[in-house]
This record gives sequence, structure tokens and C-alpha cells, in this order.
Amino acid sequence: MITRMKKLQRIIACLVLAMSFASLGFAQEIHKATDKKGNLCLEKNGKIIVKENFEKISHYDSKAGLIPAKLNGKWGFYDNDGKLVISHQYEGMMFQNPAALQDWYKQERMEVSLNGKKIFIDKTGKEVAAPEYEIVMETPYTGEGAGMGAGYFLKKDGKWALADKNKKPVTEFKYDKILGPIGVNPFVYKGMRDGQSFRLSATGVEEAAIESNGGNNNQTSNNDTKKVDKYKYVCGGCGAIEIMEGLSRRPSPNKTHCRSPKVKNSTSHSWDSAGKVK
Repeated sequence: MITRMKKLQRIIACLVLAMSFASLGFAQEIHKATDKKGNLCLEKNGKIIVKENFEKISHYDSKAGLIPAKLNGKWGFYDNDGKLVISHQYEGMMFQNPAALQDWYKQERMEVSLNGKKIFIDKTGKEVAAPEYEIVMETPYTGEGAGMGAGYFLKKDGKWALADKNKKPVTEFKYDKILGPIGVNPFVYKGMRDGQSFRLSATGVEEAAIESNGGNNNQTSNNDTKKVDKYKYVCGGCGAIEIMEGLSRRPSPNKTHCRSPKVKNSTSHSWDSAGKVK
């Protein structure tokens, strides 16, 4: 009898533990919902926490801890508990999709319009300077142990430059496009300008022009199209699959949201390379 009771207690304890993990695994984030009257509102954990009848609601991001919502023609920002952090005062919010919002979270600024003027604000609503670069693209070598690889591609005034892991430009802003890493060497890049393609080192040295025939470098010139290898990526959380052309084109972590309980506190896919597609 005692043995049976102990087994029952163990089973109940396991069930409680499993339920706890399950509840922690699912993203408990604020998001848009519709109440019984059809009003657009904010909901969390199945409960409406902001009952305003919003006109539009954008996307919540855990890095910023904010979700933009439009009320009476003006945008404001709420935190994950439904508290209004930045009041409804902006006529326009330039970025309303997850990928564009992520750029704001990285640079800690958002482009909005106030009284007909375009401005940038931080997570508290304070006006800040415009971002230094139009676009900031990470290379595969931005983290710790990145070796000698360059860290970023930067765009400014319509031109690109190669930058190190600290976002310090190592070339001039003179390229129409920068690609890479290319070939078998992970620390060589390709910069295109003046109708030609040049080989760039990770330190920004323009080493040589790439021949139009491509040679055995598996390169593609402006006038010569060659086959590009495709690579398969699998999300470590939900198992989603993405096929990309070339090793340098890794799927964006926030391309779509992943709500798998396998990825703790994650709102985006965690891509792992599964090799070349045959």
C-alpha cells in the first residue's frame, strides 16, 4: 500500500513538473486580439489586459519589451504587462513589420512622425539622433571566436563598406554591393563598383579584380551567370526548413516567429545548417 502511494505521489509530482515546464515553454507575450464586440485590443495569457479599441497593432518584440498600437489616429507603445510606456502622439510609424522593427531594437531607435516631422525615438520615447548607417548587415563572423573575418556590411549614402566586428569601417563607402564570404576562403569578400567585381580581404584591402569568366572561384560577374549552390537550414526549435542560395545567405533569425517550447524565451527561429542541397 505504501509503495503504491509513493508511486502515485511520484506520478503527480511528474505531472505538475511537466505542466510547469509546458507553461514556461510557451511565449507569454502581449499580442493583438479581438474581444466579443469585435474590438481590437491587447491580450496576454488568454486574458485581455488593454481594452482600448485600437485601429492597428504592430508586433511585440522581447528585446525591446514594447508593442506599438494605434489609437485615435496616433501611435503609442505598451510594455509586456500592458502598461502604456510611450503615449499616443505619433501620426506615423515607419516600420510595422517584424524584420524592420528588429533593426530598431538593434539600434535602439524607431523612426516615427510627429507634427509632420520625421524623428527618431528610443525605447522611452526620447528623441535621439538618426542612425549613422542606412543598413547594417551582419556577416557570419560577428560573434566571439570569429577569427579574422569581417563583421558587418554597412550602407551609407547609397554605398556599401566592409566593417570589422566593432562596426568600424575598414573600406571606404564606395561599393554598389558587397558579398561574401566567397570561395573556399571564409575571409575573402567581393565588392562591386564601377562595373567591376573586386576581391576584398577581411581587413578591407582591395586585392584584385575578379575575372569575368569566374575561373574556378565559383564567382558570378555582372555579365556572366553561373549556378549557385543551395543550402538547407533547419530551425532547432520547431523543425521549420529554409533553403538559401550560397553560404553567405543565412536565413534571418527573425524572418518568421517560432513559438516552439524547445527554444526558451524565443520569438524567432534558431537556424542550424543541414548542409548543401543536392
